[in-house]
Amino acid sequence: MATPREIDADEVIKILRTFPPGSAAGPSGLLPSVLLGLMTHPGSPLRGEVASAVNSLMSGTISAEYRPFFYGAKLVPLVKLDKALRPIACSEVLRRVAAKSLARSHKTKFREILARFGQIGVAVASGLEALAAWTRRTALELLDDEVIAKVDFKNAFNAIIRRAIAEAVLKYVPELSRYVEAAYGDASFLFCGESIISSEVGAQQGDPLGPLLFSLAALHCTDLPEILSKSLRGFGWYLDDGLIVGPAEKVYEALSFIKLRGAEIGLVMNERKTEILCERKETWTHHDEFPCWKPLDDLELLGLPCSPKPAGLQKYVDKFASRLDSRTAAIVAVSKKDPHVGFLLLRMCTGFAASVHLARAQGYLPVFDEIDKSIVLAMDSIVPLGEAQVEFARLPFRLGGLGLRSTAIHAPTAFLAAHAETRGLMDLFHRRSSSPRLPVDPLVASNFDLVPQCVTEIVTKHTFPDLASHPPQPFKLQREYSKAIDDDKLASFDLVQEDAIRSKSCGARGASLYLVGPLTHDDRLPDFFMSPEVFATALRLRLGLDIRELPDACAGCNKHMADTKGHASLKCMKCGHRTRAHNSLRDTLADICRACLLSPSIECKVSNKPGKEGIRADISFFRSGTMQVIDTAITHPFRDATTRVAASITAGAAATLYEAVKVVHYKDVLTRSQSLVPFVCDTYGALGETAQLFLQQIVPLFARRLGIPSSIASRIIFGRITGSVIKSMATAGTLL
Repeated sequence: MATPREIDADEVIKILRTFPPGSAAGPSGLLPSVLLGLMTHPGSPLRGEVASAVNSLMSGTISAEYRPFFYGAKLVPLVKLDKALRPIACSEVLRRVAAKSLARSHKTKFREILARFGQIGVAVASGLEALAAWTRRTALELLDDEVIAKVDFKNAFNAIIRRAIAEAVLKYVPELSRYVEAAYGDASFLFCGESIISSEVGAQQGDPLGPLLFSLAALHCTDLPEILSKSLRGFGWYLDDGLIVGPAEKVYEALSFIKLRGAEIGLVMNERKTEILCERKETWTHHDEFPCWKPLDDLELLGLPCSPKPAGLQKYVDKFASRLDSRTAAIVAVSKKDPHVGFLLLRMCTGFAASVHLARAQGYLPVFDEIDKSIVLAMDSIVPLGEAQVEFARLPFRLGGLGLRSTAIHAPTAFLAAHAETRGLMDLFHRRSSSPRLPVDPLVASNFDLVPQCVTEIVTKHTFPDLASHPPQPFKLQREYSKAIDDDKLASFDLVQEDAIRSKSCGARGASLYLVGPLTHDDRLPDFFMSPEVFATALRLRLGLDIRELPDACAGCNKHMADTKGHASLKCMKCGHRTRAHNSLRDTLADICRACLLSPSIECKVSNKPGKEGIRADISFFRSGTMQVIDTAITHPFRDATTRVAASITAGAAATLYEAVKVVHYKDVLTRSQSLVPFVCDTYGALGETAQLFLQQIVPLFARRLGIPSSIASRIIFGRITGSVIKSMATAGTLL
């Protein structure tokens, strides 16, 4: 047997960083985040020990008496809508690391082996989209004697016998044999509450290699004889869901072969749920054995519509719209009580986020216009939007919008991107020698006609390329198209200076993270969310809406007039709002420094020079023999004419300009052993250059301290800093 490549501690740490935040523990209770923190602690003696344990699990050399525990899992039985149980297994973190390492090492080989059998459920990006597109295009020219069969197995993953898994691995990927022999050679333990269940069959759900092992073993029945496969129009598999297209009798032969061979390895075909779809019911003459006949109008594949007929597509769209309407209505009810939570749900669970899979499968549909309207109506429960604000809200965060992307506008390019990305996968399914090519997809032309002019050239290049060209990376094109559309949309706006400033500042790094989702690693979740009034004011400030009906005296100091948009009050240094906001920024930054073990001091004297003795630093700490002196400040990008011009051109320019003021202020105060960090943020959350650089320097410390990926640490740090400022400014706005 081949022995898998050994990995070192650094690679184990890299794999641990791929676990999503909040990943659950196995039976021992050891969390991936805890193990990561222990391994990344300076001088940790666990580094070598953990790497050694992972290598033992990969090579199957772990003692036989411990195998049932290490290769076992914690079982959580969930109740489905039909009251049936859906068991969820979570295996030991060390076992998951070992399996992830094996999966990463052999990903290309897995793809090459399975793809030639039409199996796209493992290591094939956009495989499901490709299979659905192929099915729809094939159905367009389905002959009178042809049918489409959707294969269904009973409890497939849990039923396949492990001997079949071992034999398939030995045949196709012998490098995994030692791991499979140790993990599946004998029964392992499933811990469910106080009970222990013996796991003796099936590919374990908690094993990251489970889908691969199942797919390899299932080739025993899904690998059709060559003479039979050539007589079919084509077939494809997404793990245990199969699709077969061809003459009715040949499809019946294929189903019979799969049924017979599947039984040999424990896979029981569910004849009553194996769907047969064709134009006329009489085309299928085997209703006694496979009675589930459906018209082509009902053709769907794993949640994607594939019907070649408008009536069938409309039936799917009606159900989809009904579900989305119910979801939106529920979110609106939440928004009325908690706008912040409601907005997060609205953005992530409706609109383009919920419709992108349909858009990539079908392109533009009239229902998308209705979805866009429903988003605008739902926003009324949070903050009413005018026509201009609606267009701005549809821009992404990087342009200062709310990320409520228009589904109708982006749907055509989403479809054409998916078409270009999956074009190279079609040959995996198409088998019929008498029909070497698929019919031309009519949706390509209809959607291309709807493509915005600004992206026509780049869309043309990828939609109608030379047949020998390589398909682009999945989802890369869609991002490219959407970025070009959004940039063109912003450029088409007749922005006054005020709007340009808001767009730049609100689109700065970190300034929109309070709109993305909770940014915390501990029990500070309540601190992230804003009250209904404060969140509504934050959105009004972001979109340039009025936060008061009429100009009036500043409610804080009563010494100047406050304009309707709140600029005068956000600049006011006399009413106390800016002081409270400054203190919030200072305390938040100090708390982050404390989490990085920098031992910060607050309001500490930093000078003994004559006449300068009273100067204090907001935050100070020693690092590498130097005292870091941090002076925090908040500035408004509308402060003066010079600041306005700079802020309308460059994100964070207002804060960067004010940093220079701080440098001048401390010029004759600090000694050579002290280093100044002017930490300035503007009222919309845009940070100055020095502030950004400082945060980037402490991100690795924060990530290492908490055992989280640097990308997550960066989001938490930038989000907490900018969020504290925006929350403070919005709080001030609600008091006007």
